[in-house]
Amino acid sequence: MALRRHRSLLMQELCIHDAIEGALLDVGIECVREYVIAPGSRLDFWLPATRTAVEVKKRRAGLGDLQQVARYLDLPVVDSGVLIAMRIAEDVPTVLRGKPLGRVEFWKYLL
Repeated sequence: MALRRHRSLLMQELCIHDAIEGALLDVGIECVREYVIAPGSRLDFWLPATRTAVEVKKRRAGLGDLQQVARYLDLPVVDSGVLIAMRIAEDVPTVLRGKPLGRVEFWKYLL
């Protein structure tokens, strides 16, 4: 996977977004970083072609992180979401607010 080619960058907190952006661009996915989608709502990444909001957490993500993701998914312009984190708790759903929520655990790409 494209993330594997950028695995050394994933270890540095300041470079996580660079690595994710590089992986997205490597596979031809247009993305916008730090996208202000609504007043008070800034996405880590916006994938305009699929109307997907991407939220990135360096640490383990759990149910407590879903309030922020749900706020994005409540916006009519957002059709889906992706949560990217070192690890993601098993109880984090794959559908939130009636919209698909993808999950990517990046620890797998550090090996």
